[in-house]
Amino acid sequence: MEIVLTNAEEAGMPEEMIGHCAQLLTWRIEKLYPGLPKAGDELDILYSEKDPLMESEEVDDEAYAIYFTVAEVEGEDRENGVVMVDLMF
Repeated sequence: MEIVLTNAEEAGMPEEMIGHCAQLLTWRIEKLYPGLPKAGDELDILYSEKDPLMESEEVDDEAYAIYFTVAEVEGEDRENGVVMVDLMF
């Protein structure tokens, strides 16, 4: 599955953060959906500047939620699907 953040650059999100958010969204979708989400679905992730991919056990008190809306979904399954999400701001 490919995640495309459609308006992240417009919002001023750094390239590295875009990659981290795409990975976190992939994990979130895999946890919440048996297949792919549908256009209009809302997704949120918890983002930590200290540990963006949550690789440590350390709790980041400064982590914050980022909210997205699924704009469009192409494909029928996770293997070949493309999920386009809009950053809500």
